[in-house]
Amino acid sequence: GKLIALDADNGNFCPDFGTNGSVNLHEGMGDASDPTYVLTSAPTLAGTTVVVGGRVADNVSTDMPGGVIRGYDVITGQLRWAFDPRNPDPNYVLKPGEHYKRSSANSWAPMSWDASMNTVFIPMGSSSVDLWGADRIPEDHKYATSILALDATTGKEKWVYQTVHNDLWDFDIPMQPSLVDFPTKEGNKPAVVVGTKAGQIYVLDRLTGKPLTEVKEVPVKPADIPREQYPATQPRSVGMPQIGAETLKESDMWGATPFDQLACRISFKSMRYDGLYTMPGTDISLSFPGSLGGMNWGSLSTDPNNQYIFVNDMRLGLWVQLIK
Repeated sequence: GKLIALDADNGNFCPDFGTNGSVNLHEGMGDASDPTYVLTSAPTLAGTTVVVGGRVADNVSTDMPGGVIRGYDVITGQLRWAFDPRNPDPNYVLKPGEHYKRSSANSWAPMSWDASMNTVFIPMGSSSVDLWGADRIPEDHKYATSILALDATTGKEKWVYQTVHNDLWDFDIPMQPSLVDFPTKEGNKPAVVVGTKAGQIYVLDRLTGKPLTEVKEVPVKPADIPREQYPATQPRSVGMPQIGAETLKESDMWGATPFDQLACRISFKSMRYDGLYTMPGTDISLSFPGSLGGMNWGSLSTDPNNQYIFVNDMRLGLWVQLIK
């Protein structure tokens, strides 16, 4: 992974940026061989800072590169700050020979910048391994599968809002946050709106990270994995439409012929299924809408004149089984 600066007039490397026009993003990452750590979204220009995240491969190993977020001087390429979401001091400055914490939550989708607030809004994914969380630490439970707001100049946290507790489904925040003026009883408020793989749409106050629409914590059932840190509840954004997050019924099964539909119904009945937040276990369970969404790449489109948002909708039920 490299961050490269090119002269827009001629396409040449900018010699004063980094080392002859590029910055090695593997520095401080430890073992981060391709494809365990790659860049999947464009850098975010935030004033005089360019901010980058990175994708950490899913479900490969319990020891993976970290999901550090870094801000570089847009002219020199010098590292201004790092935000390490698994370090108790996320802005800790590495000493020579040290590396960022391993297997942390990462940000692979595009970010957004609000110039008036000098704030970068960062969509965070789950920590490794995606479907098993027995070894997760408090920092994972704070930053994974959340919206994170950082000061673009210093990398200091302004607020964080988590959309899944101890994410065991790979329900990452998969899209660029949309910055809108959201109508409330007190008038329009600056908001950040984001869709999730779990089919939820969250509307948060851009200044505080507090929800502007109703969010409920609903009870969920545990599974049977030893030492797993099962949460008692999970959030659902009930104040906004939920896309593809309905609980399936046997009558929802489909087939091109009655025989196909019967086979589908038999398969559905054979799996453990408790709705959106069905915990993975040693038996075969159904995850729906699955780790592909819900909503995924593509973000939301907004129409400020009519106060509409437009979303993509992907639903792919998955068989899930953990094997020792």
